[in-house]
Amino acid sequence: SISSSTVLPCTALAVKRIIEKLGMETLGKNAVVIGRSHNVGLPISIILGADKSKGGFDMTTVSCHRSTPANQLTNVCRNADLIVSAAGVPSLVNKGMIRPGTVLIDVGLNRIRTSDGKDIVIGDFD
Repeated sequence: SISSSTVLPCTALAVKRIIEKLGMETLGKNAVVIGRSHNVGLPISIILGADKSKGGFDMTTVSCHRSTPANQLTNVCRNADLIVSAAGVPSLVNKGMIRPGTVLIDVGLNRIRTSDGKDIVIGDFD
């Protein structure tokens, strides 16, 4: 069970807390997690799909990653009630892939250099 005494990776715990604070109805809803790292993507997928009585969210969860074909990623994202991206790929998800009302949580970190030579950090959502 996932309780307040369970040790979770910090980013996965942050996503859990964000969803709790939103008060989002999650039972039977669809979630997409983009990213499969052992410290971020996989724990988030487990938390979203876990039984609510054990600290999870009872969501039907699909796991994708940076190599998921674009058409497949678009299809699953268009059916999602929640998308959590943790792939570390700039502009991986754009507004054409998301239906209105979908909750977006971007925990991807991408360091890029702008045209004027500044280094900035952006997420995975465009």
